[in-house]
This record gives sequence, C-alpha cells and structure tokens, in this order.
Amino acid sequence: MDQVLVSVRHISSGDESGTEKKSEALDYSRSGFNPTTEARDLLDAFKRYVVSLVKPRSEQADTESADIANVEKENDQEINTVAMNNPRTSQESTLFKKIMDEAYLTVFNQMPIHMLIFRSDGTAARLGDRNTVWRDVSERLQRELDQSEPGFYTKRQIPWLVKKYTKYAILSHTWLRGAPGEVTYADWMRGALKDTSAGYAKLENFCRVAAVEHGLNLGWMDTVCINKESSSELDESIRSMYKWYKSASVCITYLADTASLEHMCADKWFTRGWTLQELIAPNVMRFYATDWTELITHPEPAPHSFPTPKNDKRNAAVLAQIQAATTMTAKELEDPMSVPISRRMQWAVHRCVTREEDAAYSLMGIFNVSMFTAYGEGGERAFGRLVQEILNSGTRNVLDIANWGSDKPVYHTHGTSMLIPPGLKSYEFRTEANIEWQLPSDPIMLTHLGVHLPVLLMPATPEDFRGPLRPQGGYSAIAITVTQSGPTVHNLLDRAAFNKRSQPHQSDAHGTIFGVLNIQESLDDVTVPYSECFAVLLKGDVDKMMQPGFKASGRLKTLRPIVFELKNHNGAKRTILKTDLHKHGMALHRMYL
Repeated sequence: MDQVLVSVRHISSGDESGTEKKSEALDYSRSGFNPTTEARDLLDAFKRYVVSLVKPRSEQADTESADIANVEKENDQEINTVAMNNPRTSQESTLFKKIMDEAYLTVFNQMPIHMLIFRSDGTAARLGDRNTVWRDVSERLQRELDQSEPGFYTKRQIPWLVKKYTKYAILSHTWLRGAPGEVTYADWMRGALKDTSAGYAKLENFCRVAAVEHGLNLGWMDTVCINKESSSELDESIRSMYKWYKSASVCITYLADTASLEHMCADKWFTRGWTLQELIAPNVMRFYATDWTELITHPEPAPHSFPTPKNDKRNAAVLAQIQAATTMTAKELEDPMSVPISRRMQWAVHRCVTREEDAAYSLMGIFNVSMFTAYGEGGERAFGRLVQEILNSGTRNVLDIANWGSDKPVYHTHGTSMLIPPGLKSYEFRTEANIEWQLPSDPIMLTHLGVHLPVLLMPATPEDFRGPLRPQGGYSAIAITVTQSGPTVHNLLDRAAFNKRSQPHQSDAHGTIFGVLNIQESLDDVTVPYSECFAVLLKGDVDKMMQPGFKASGRLKTLRPIVFELKNHNGAKRTILKTDLHKHGMALHRMYL
C-alpha cells in the first residue's frame, strides 16, 4: 500500500510517468504482495479512482468504453472463429455463429462460476472459471462442426447441440467433519491437495462416476468450486444454486452412511438444510452408496427402443425411502412449486444447518425468490427477509404463509405482524385441511404495522353461551379454536353474537370475531371459499365492526390454525354483494394483522 501512495504523489505532482509507476506498484506478482480477491478488487477500484484524478472525465470514459469494447471484440472474434474455419455457405456460417452464440450465453448465464473439467475416464481434473469452460466447450463444438457434412445441422437442432456440449454433473453430499476434510477452492489454488484424504477420494470418485457412467466431462461440487474468499461469488453461488442443480444433466447423490437401499432413509443426508433443495431441484438423480456403487440397478433398455435417462426419482422403491425420511410424496416431489407455502416450509422444519442464516438462505430456490446474503444478521432476521420476498412474489397461495401454529404462546419478532411466525419450527403445526386460496386483488405488503390485506369479519358466540344455532342471515358455521386453556367451540354468525344481553360476561370491546383471509374481493362483491375457510381470532366491538374504519382491539393467540366450513342457507350464494354483507352479519375491512 505504501507503493500505491507513492504513485499517487507522482501523479498529483504532474509527473507524466506517474501512471506507469502506479501500474508497477500494483503489479502484485512483482511486488511480492499476494492479496485476496476482495483486496485485489479494492486496489483495482482505487487504481481507477487515481486515474480519474489526472485524466479528463471524457478521456476516462473513452478509456473505459475502449476496454469494454476490447473484451466484447475478443469474445466476438472467438465466436466468429468457427465460421471462418468452416468454408461453407454463408447460410451455414450464420448458423454456426448462432450455435456458438447460444453456447456462450449458456455457459455465462446458466452454468456455475467454476467447474471441474476432466477426461473421459474422470482423470486429470482441472478447475476452471467460465472463460475456461467456454474455451473447452467452443473447441469441442468446433470439432463437431468441422467434421459435419454440409447441411447436416439446421436451426431447429441448435438447442440440442448446445445442450450436448454444456451438459454437466453436479454432486449432492454431506460435508466431511474434521481433518483432513474436504478439498476446498483455497486448497486447490494453493496446490495443497492431500491425495490420501477422504475429501480427495470423494472428488476423484465424483469425476470418475460423472465421466465413466454418465459420459460427461464437466462437473460441479460445492466444496471445491466456490471461492469463499470472494463475498460476491459466494452470494451469487447461494442465489443460483437451485438453478444450477435444476440445470444439471444428472445429480450424483452420495450417501456416505448408506450401504443398501433399505437403510437409505436413515442417512444424515436427509437431515441437512442445503440438501433439501438438492433433492427437489434436479430433474435426474442417481443415488450412490458409501462405496460409490449405485443403490438402484437400472435395466438396460430394449434393443431399438428410445433411450430414456435412468432416474432414481422415478423409482418406486427410492420414492418410498424418500417419503419415509421426509414425508414428501411422489406427487409433491414431481411438482414442488404447486405445493402450498406452509407445506414447503414444513419440509425444512427438522433440518439442521451450521450457520443459522442458512435455514432461510437454503429455501430461496424452493420459493423462487432471491435476496442478498448477510451472514451475521441472525436466523430470525434472515427468515423475516425470506418471508418478505415470498409476500412480494405474488403467488396465488401467498397467504398460506399464515398457516402455522405452536405448542406454546409465541412472541413475535417480525415487527407487529401476528400472521408471520418467528421461524420455521412453527410450520410443524400447520393444518392439512384443503384450503382454497385466492389470488389477492391487491399486493400483500408487510409493513411496520403488520400485513395489510382485506379481511371478512364474522362475529361468534362461545359454546358456553350458545343455544340452538340461529343464523343472523344466510350463512353460519361452527369453529373450534385451540388456545393455551384448551379447545373452545364457537357459533359463527349466530344471532346471539349480535345481542349483548345474551353475553353479559363480555364488555363491548371484547366480542369474539373471526377474520377470514381466503376470500376473493372484486369491486362490488366478495366470494367466500367453497372449501374450508381460514381465519384468525380477533377481539372487538361487534357493533363498531359494522362501521367504516373499524380496528380490532387485539388478536387472540391460538395454538393451531383456525379452519371451518361455511354453510349457506335458503339459497344464499358464495358470491355476496358488498351491500348485502351487513344483513348476513358480516363486514369487510382492510386491516393490518
């Protein structure tokens, strides 16, 4: 850093050789200074700042534009090499360029930042960045195109050809504990590889299986392919990991504790937080035992039959083991994005992570959201940010995030919202009732006042003070709530709920009101669900409930979610005009919960 400061003095004094001296000062290899990636980025930024002090802004912009143009020119020249090396028609040259363009975009947008590249037998593995992977892919593509007959490839074959040369295997496993452990990126870059360690053996076996059994020469494993010294690379890797697992040609899943299929469900792989998305995301999975033999032997396809990928996620015996370990059904595993939010949360309840924030970060892909990582913020804050992103996602069943319970009173930390639990554990007590959620008519926002949303209010009479059910209007229901004092049965929309003389034990501000969340609101009417209603339990004056600007005096804490079936009488419809709500004993309000 002293050398850098010297170069600044040379520049500020008008020394024309200042730029040259500064460049020498920042030549890390000649100075003996070996900074980390982040330090190098900081020094390079400082370098650009120093240059901006002595160069006119227009000249600086021209220089930066020229640098960018040079990079793009190099990439274009590399892509155009194929067309120049293939003396074909102009139409074929254009097609070849499109193929290379598509492959280039695939490498830099769909594939991991660093990858292992190895031979057809899995040996001679080397670690390369996207530029290295691109050179490998483009060279193999060019050989394919060079050897093809004129007119052999058409525009329709571009995706198939690009996929053929950008296919890669990805490893799912649990990290080794203790030393010597996994081979890390830092170990590889320093050349500090212990070829007798268990981690090195795992890396070798992964490359061998990917190459020999799956015919691939590209692979990714999290231990060695993520540079954790770079916070930007770590952040991108965590955000992109679900996509990388989904895009992989095959996910090779190594179960270190499993020797046979019947013991598969007891493997610790099913207890880790990050392996949940590694189970859900891949399209094709193959499970390997502790000795790297396949847990399932797939029969060879019949002669002349159309080959299909051997996929353990389609095997009934494997699916039975997965369900025993995770409770996930084959249908849920096949289409996880259609599974209710609370159920997906429930999958992660009993999984463990080393860093508490990872309990939330590892779920980003499962909910199709993205957020920056901030290790040190704590698990509760990370979970709160995850919930915020889910609420912003606009999915149809977004309010299912309120489907949770507890075995004891809960103290909330996410602002003042009572709809959001303090963490994943609360979803262990979600209801499995068939709740029909509607697409919200307005954005659902989490604010410092709570979650702002429309709520259909229905007063109720407790069981101890209810007589024969006499509906106030065309609707009624019986609901059971579970609080710390035990279960209570309520009559909803009963006439007695509107008659204070029938409830002398209650003050005006402490009537029991159910707020139904899974409704569909339009300009003139409200549609109540045909299946179960999902509600929260509120306190408030029933008379004031019918007036504009009503605010509940509080929410009663229940240990389980509240669901009930709304019955209609005398031909009452499920869609109710807003002007008719009062005569049925209901009121619609936008509230902060």
